[in-house]
Amino acid sequence: MKIKELREKTENELQSLLKESREKLRQIKFDLKSRQSKNPQEINQTKKVIARILTILSTLRSSDAIAPGLRSRSDCYGGVGEDGR
Repeated sequence: MKIKELREKTENELQSLLKESREKLRQIKFDLKSRQSKNPQEINQTKKVIARILTILSTLRSSDAIAPGLRSRSDCYGGVGEDGR
């Protein structure tokens, strides 16, 4: 799944997709050990999807931590350093 598609989803959808992806990874590993799967690349692809989902969830949570009314963290500090630059 592409990152663009993931960013369009809600947090609840991402949580359920994360759960499904983790279950899929567990099943792929099991199938590979029991010689039922012949595509070890699928493990890496699923891990990447999980990492993308976790990254987006982390970004969503950190953006919720920004005070209401501020567009970004730099707005908290006026966008300049202590020395006025």
